[in-house]
Amino acid sequence: MILRRGSNQASPGGRAAQAPPPRPAEPAPIVTGRFEHDLARRQMKYCGQALDLTLHEYRLLEVLLQHPGRVYSRSQLLERPGKRRITGSIVPSTATSRAAREAP
Repeated sequence: MILRRGSNQASPGGRAAQAPPPRPAEPAPIVTGRFEHDLARRQMKYCGQALDLTLHEYRLLEVLLQHPGRVYSRSQLLERPGKRRITGSIVPSTATSRAAREAP
């Protein structure tokens, strides 16, 4: 008996070859206004163009897009319960101004 990969013929143990389990579907990008948030690729787009964001800017924009119209204080953005703290030399005001410049 000749065994070939991908064939449905019986294997030497008498069991039929099984197909690999299906991959879970990637979540669809979330669109908020002109922003598109691709969770699977951790990428943000504005008007269809990918934004070149630092990790801090990405996290900040992610928070702001989750609740459009909500106003956050600086301390709320830095100390988000249950989430990683936005740390480093970048502060929310710097991140938002840089993200705004990146937008076309």
